[in-house]
Amino acid sequence: MWRYTAWIMGVPEALLFEDYDAARRRFEIGMLCEPVPDDDAIIMANSIVNSAPLLLGVKDPRERRPFATFIYQVCRELVGDELADQFMFPPSRKIPQVPLLWLKHRLRRAALEWIPGFHKLDRGYDYMEMLDISNVGDFEQSYSLPTTLHDEASRSW
Repeated sequence: MWRYTAWIMGVPEALLFEDYDAARRRFEIGMLCEPVPDDDAIIMANSIVNSAPLLLGVKDPRERRPFATFIYQVCRELVGDELADQFMFPPSRKIPQVPLLWLKHRLRRAALEWIPGFHKLDRGYDYMEMLDISNVGDFEQSYSLPTTLHDEASRSW
């Protein structure tokens, strides 16, 4: 899942991991290089989670809170309890959400394939709409990683 997510986000092929062991090793190396989150990082991480419902068009605070709670839960499951605690994310609920999301997706795909007419009932999600929401437009500067030590000699990926 992380490899596919990274690929969708435009991470160069050379930086994508091949299997679980390679991914785990890169994660461990990254964690050794990563400082403990400071106040700015904690504020930024929590701001991103809390602003996600707004970006998706949920304006009513009563509707935003459960959505943000869900996002906190998924983030905690993806980054782990230790890092989530450092970011001061709320405690985890008892029922893991990521496996349920995976199961829901698999069941939906099976229903679309095996139940005639299900596609008419399925509200589903529009993947392109999700990408449009996440698109922040063009930047004047590139935030791509350089391919050489000195950025001036670097090429595009």
